[in-house]
Amino acid sequence: YDTLRFSEQKYRSLFENMTMGVMEVDNEERIVFMNKALEQIVGYSFEEIKGRIASEVFVSDVDRKKQMDDITEMRKQGRESVYEISLMRKDGTEALVVISGAPTFDIDGSVKGSIGIHWDVTEIRRTQQDLLNERITREQQLLETKLQAEEEQRSQIGRDLHDGVGQMLAYIQL
Repeated sequence: YDTLRFSEQKYRSLFENMTMGVMEVDNEERIVFMNKALEQIVGYSFEEIKGRIASEVFVSDVDRKKQMDDITEMRKQGRESVYEISLMRKDGTEALVVISGAPTFDIDGSVKGSIGIHWDVTEIRRTQQDLLNERITREQQLLETKLQAEEEQRSQIGRDLHDGVGQMLAYIQL
């Protein structure tokens, strides 16, 4: 028993000091543990949400709630997964996180809940979107410049044809 307790303390200490967020929930999705890194990501302290149902705290969208329910069912079957989801922070903003989750088991091998490591990718996704928007803007500017150059070329050819034909007709008429 002491070995098991020591092992649990060791892993709790590891999880508490990780730079990625860690949350443990039971089979009903009640929050059992949350480290400081996850507190920073979501803006809640562990004491504020301990025992609450994770999806009710962090998920407001119906589709995301369905996604979380499906993942909870997978955990109950003993399966792991990695997925990206938007979590609602305490201040109402969203945090995009990649969660690597795995079931936790009790001493007799039954699934007792799950634990997830949360990587906040909000800034990475924002930067990707900014780069994409910048690329689209640059491509639009290049297209507009190309179209403008083609239009100027057409106008020049039209003037040359008009002026050249006009001079010829005037000469012939003379």
